[in-house]
Amino acid sequence: MTAPVLLLSLLSISVSFPLEPSGEVNLRYFFQHSLEHFMRGEVSGSMKTIDIDGLEWTFGLSTETFMGRQWSHPEMVFHVWKAHWTILSQWAYRVDPVDLRLYSEHECYHNIDMADTLGHYLNNVKMGAVYDPPLPLGSPTLQWLPEGGVPRGWLSAVSYIPRGTGLQKGHNYDWGIEGEATVLLTARKSSCAGVTARSEMIVNQDGSTLGRIEGELFWGHHTETGGLDLFASYHFLDNRPIDPLEGQGWLGFRVYWGAPY
Repeated sequence: MTAPVLLLSLLSISVSFPLEPSGEVNLRYFFQHSLEHFMRGEVSGSMKTIDIDGLEWTFGLSTETFMGRQWSHPEMVFHVWKAHWTILSQWAYRVDPVDLRLYSEHECYHNIDMADTLGHYLNNVKMGAVYDPPLPLGSPTLQWLPEGGVPRGWLSAVSYIPRGTGLQKGHNYDWGIEGEATVLLTARKSSCAGVTARSEMIVNQDGSTLGRIEGELFWGHHTETGGLDLFASYHFLDNRPIDPLEGQGWLGFRVYWGAPY
């Protein structure tokens, strides 16, 4: 390719800075209380920053606080003991009707009032697809299976790289597959209800496997720019070494705005 042709090709590329924010606030109340499990709260936000001919870069940050309940110290019943931070960098491209994405997450779990304050951390690279069409809202009458039972959601392959104790701590993960699928059961006007399944399979470096399966029932009120969900979840399987939740359930709500991906 000659220099003039290359220059014209570069000049024809459309670059914009949409600066579109999105985020979520949620609070979860455990069915069973213990020193580790009573309530959890999370705040997350992201910004779609750059758009290069449909190739979009998003940066995100979330923080989650773990609170248990203790009975031996009545003067301080609530036990705030851990914080979970996640930093996201993502490139995504729309291939209708799905979004293809390549992204990386840094996760760190910080212990509070403990000798080792940095309990665990993970770094990874993920690649996958998201199917999230507009919600079928607006019908004045109650609709059953408004999307015909076709699930919406996402699926990603994960590689836990780079390696080394300075970049990974508290696990022996090698690679994995994770995803989420939601089936809408009912919809009417601005509200809908449905079920969501979240699952994760992790393969350790020694070949052994770990897993997580969570089921959720939810009802939500939605608008074009955000919404409110009320939900109940239960973890049927979770044998990960970091934050295992098998047998735990919770009630909660989430408020969100903007596009989730």
